[in-house]
Amino acid sequence: MPSTVRAFLEVVKFSRARSQRPMTAERSRQSSGVPGMDSLARVSAISPQPPVVPRRPARVRLADAADAVAIADVHVRSYEEAYSSLLSAEVIARHAQTARPRWSERLSDARGDHYWLAERSGQVVGFSWAQATGARAVRPLELVGLYVLAAEYGTGTADVLLEAAVGDAPCFLWVAEGNARAQAFYRRHGFEPDGAVDVLGEGDDTTTLRMVR
Repeated sequence: MPSTVRAFLEVVKFSRARSQRPMTAERSRQSSGVPGMDSLARVSAISPQPPVVPRRPARVRLADAADAVAIADVHVRSYEEAYSSLLSAEVIARHAQTARPRWSERLSDARGDHYWLAERSGQVVGFSWAQATGARAVRPLELVGLYVLAAEYGTGTADVLLEAAVGDAPCFLWVAEGNARAQAFYRRHGFEPDGAVDVLGEGDDTTTLRMVR
């Protein structure tokens, strides 16, 4: 038998024997990726990651008197989340104390105002409301308020609440001067400051800007 053939067969026999021998602890550690995690790194690099599915906007519907407490509680929470760095603790505390009675009164006698709420899994997570204004107002419709919990940021819930309250109608709103996030949101929907400013009052000197479209 030629020497080259014998050499080739020896290599084949050696390879078969190597592949059939029991796995040692050292080989087991290497094949499982420990230490060094090389195998795991290779798997991670080639395995597709599950896509990040964005959360959908919450469901929006008209509010009624039975929703007063839930809306009031969301108003308090969202107010604290949005304004804790802008308003004094006293103003926020006073707002919390009066929220439930104010919302009970509002929803028991809407007087043509339209109140909308957003629900997710049966829980109220935001609300909005608008009202018609007088003939002398800068626009015929005012977006009086729009609040969502911080957990709803980026889900589109604020967008659908705005759409429900005012659609694409010409309107105006007031927003805290320091609330850059809200201002950016309203700009995205066509609102721009018109130069008018006001102060909240009732013991609070926060400056608000009027935005119109």
